Amino acid sequence: MSAPAPTASLQALAGDEERLNLLLQEKKNLTNTARQQLAAETARSAELALKASSLQKLIRSLESEIAAARDAAEKARLAEGQDWRKRMKDWPMHAESPKPDFSDTGRIAPAIAFDEARDCFPRFQASRSAVSAKKTALVKFPTAFR
Repeated sequence: MSAPAPTASLQALAGDEERLNLLLQEKKNLTNTARQQLAAETARSAELALKASSLQKLIRSLESEIAAARDAAEKARLAEGQDWRKRMKDWPMHAESPKPDFSDTGRIAPAIAFDEARDCFPRFQASRSAVSAKKTALVKFPTAFR
């Protein structure tokens, strides 16, 4: 057996060195890509943390606005009830005026004028759908409303 020629071993070494250089270059590229991805994910997580903080602030502000609207609606409802009570107190039958005499069953005139009584009661405004729903219910269940 003869010893391999020095040029063949040099060519093999050069080929091995070239493969190693390519592997090292690929490893550098993968490392750089991984570092860039890590930096991008870190920046994204920081951005999401800021958004989460701002979302929590948004939720808190919306909850406070809802609570304020609820309080205002409650105050309006109470004020409306007090206004209704005041109107009822001012109504001729509830006022401190002398009570009409109902003992005369043969009277022709009403005890209170209709125009005076009409403005004292809260008005009910039925929607068309509510009226038609009642008509439908009367047709389907005629004995239910008697």
